[in-house]
Amino acid sequence: MPRAWVQNIEPSVAGSPQAVTVTEYSARHIELTAYASTRGLLVLSELYYPGWQARVNGTPVPISEVDGGLRSVIVRPARAWLLRLFARFHLAGAALSGLTFLAVLLGGFAIKA
Repeated sequence: MPRAWVQNIEPSVAGSPQAVTVTEYSARHIELTAYASTRGLLVLSELYYPGWQARVNGTPVPISEVDGGLRSVIVRPARAWLLRLFARFHLAGAALSGLTFLAVLLGGFAIKA
């Protein structure tokens, strides 16, 4: 399970907690909930890869590369927000696998005929 934390971009108010919790994690989907008192940079201990998309409370946000290759997203202050990251590239892989299976299947029928 990855670690996640918020690095403040703006000065924080003393006594205002910033917390991030990973609520779901798989190879194609990561979901986090967080509390932030100021605008910040949420950093995940996962390698940056351009095939991912992110949404904060349903709104698409860009993913950046920081600290030598980690994923990050800029977040706004809020009592609670939900960050969802999901991979786009798995759909292309599934389609390619399906086409390959059909080609092998059809090739097997062609050899029998």
